[in-house]
Amino acid sequence: MTNEELTKKLDYFDSVVAIANSKVNGVDPNSPKWQTACAERYKTLLTLSSEVKDFFVRNGKIKNLPNGKALYGMLFSSAATITGGCGSYHDMYDWYKTYEEMVISFVELANGVKEKPVVHLQGHSNLSDDEIERFKHKLRDGEKYDAVIQDFYSLLSAHGKLEEIPWHKELCDCISHWVTETASDATDLRELERLYGTYESMALYAMNVVGVIELHQNDDSEIDSEN
Repeated sequence: MTNEELTKKLDYFDSVVAIANSKVNGVDPNSPKWQTACAERYKTLLTLSSEVKDFFVRNGKIKNLPNGKALYGMLFSSAATITGGCGSYHDMYDWYKTYEEMVISFVELANGVKEKPVVHLQGHSNLSDDEIERFKHKLRDGEKYDAVIQDFYSLLSAHGKLEEIPWHKELCDCISHWVTETASDATDLRELERLYGTYESMALYAMNVVGVIELHQNDDSEIDSEN
């Protein structure tokens, strides 16, 4: 697909959203027409959502992964969240492609691994204010940013939930890379921490869905890879 074709398709998606919203614009919520207008808007958006999914998957790479289409919901909802849920489909598609590339990079780390590890889903503990302040102090004191942030990521890894994965060191490094790439403020340590936890969860979900790990609850019950 050419860039021009892609632009036209995304413009079309945005135009359908505008048409759907026009069905309720100017309608009094207390009038008898409101319920009908909302139903028409919902029907239009529901039809669009199916078309969007088909387009995103067909023009992406997750379809090449085992059970990869099952990752669409996570990728799309992540893109919708970061764009505010009502942004342009141009922005949503850009973020969708970023998250798709990210998830594929997580999964590819398991290439060549013959034994599927069982990973128990662990709770995530936030760093204390004192720990955050310790790293802020290092940055204020002029210590090299790269060295400080590498130590910070190492601490996040130690607080994380990937230790049961044999390639967890490489996975933590990959997650750290994507956190740095996508952070809006690379000096906001709480943002880095939040993104790290989010991407860690995305990695576990994706690897479970494609079948390179077996994800279990703490009671040792298996988590359905379809959910």
